[in-house]
Amino acid sequence: MATQARYSSGLIGLGSRVFAGREPEWGTAATADSSTGGLFNYNIFPQPGSRPQKNFSAIEIPQLFPGMFRIKPISGRTTVTGSYTFALPKENLGSFLSLITGDTDSTGGIYTVQELNDVSWTIIQTVGETQALRYTGMKANSMTFAVSADSLVTFDIDFMGKDENFIKRFDATGINLLKEWFKYPTGETDTAELPFDIDNTTERITGINSAFTGGQETQKFDKFVDLYTSNEAVLTVTTTADTTVGDSSVTGSLDAATDNGKKSIIPFSDLSITVNNNLDFPPYVNGTANPNEPVATGYREVTGSMTVPYNSHTDDFITGLFDRTQYKARLKFVSGSKSVQLEMPNFCLTGDGGLSNIPEGEITLPVTFGVYADIDSSNYFTSTNALTFTVVES
Repeated sequence: MATQARYSSGLIGLGSRVFAGREPEWGTAATADSSTGGLFNYNIFPQPGSRPQKNFSAIEIPQLFPGMFRIKPISGRTTVTGSYTFALPKENLGSFLSLITGDTDSTGGIYTVQELNDVSWTIIQTVGETQALRYTGMKANSMTFAVSADSLVTFDIDFMGKDENFIKRFDATGINLLKEWFKYPTGETDTAELPFDIDNTTERITGINSAFTGGQETQKFDKFVDLYTSNEAVLTVTTTADTTVGDSSVTGSLDAATDNGKKSIIPFSDLSITVNNNLDFPPYVNGTANPNEPVATGYREVTGSMTVPYNSHTDDFITGLFDRTQYKARLKFVSGSKSVQLEMPNFCLTGDGGLSNIPEGEITLPVTFGVYADIDSSNYFTSTNALTFTVVES
């Protein structure tokens, strides 16, 4: 006998996995055999919390007749918006940075923010172990790095996409649809059509498919990846003349491993850096309920905030704010031979500037900043070096 709905509990979120692949063009679903790289099985698992979701614009019917209540609205355009939060991994970060920066040719692990970002993803997420969602046309509107004391380093990606599909049950129909979503090529050494096993009786995912030998995808699937913590982060700031903050007579360096770099380290708490691509859906009528591809509607912006101790070094930030001083900054996460580095060659302070209050204890200084375009060595305007990520994973 079927269980009554009033005695049924909700599904369990544990076991949710995310698969992602770069699309050949916006809104065309990526599969495992896509020429652009296919659906990679990331072991970068999302943290509990938000996910993208499908929305629609309600078209109201403002008629005077037949009564005092409205007629139910008609569905207008549909869009997909929402975010995932991940902990900063020590492996497989590059594709995420490619999505954010638009740099698909990251020679030497260097990802530079591009003038034009046409990168979009297909994302498949299992809902616990019993359902699945697929998002297509997913472009990164923004990404925010967050570093707080005694915590994992996290990055939150805010997405805008074209469509969402839903598999309610992993019965025969649902499994066949899931196979169409993945489309893993089969052959003599690659016989699995899905990267995981599904029990036909319980209709649940039971684990990795032992018959699946999909090369790099299998190597990434369900394996633990170490994560960066705040203890592995270091921030160095210098002037453009390579002197330390607060003392122009002392030579500084952005390389924290050197003697001059150690003099340039700025202690901080609650650091947040946001790369905002400023995307939006253009309000065009195109004969369907699907939106047009999201486009940039404003400047690409890199902004941030942090708190630093207020002392004879950092009081220079207040002077630098009003003098419009250009600094150079580097945020680096280091773990043995692995590292992730954010290079900000034109780091300028913004905001109100002064001390907001003076407590009875330690005085701290809230700092807000932006990363801007620069003038290159040939005296030309350039924004390609405004923000660069360098990833070393070996």
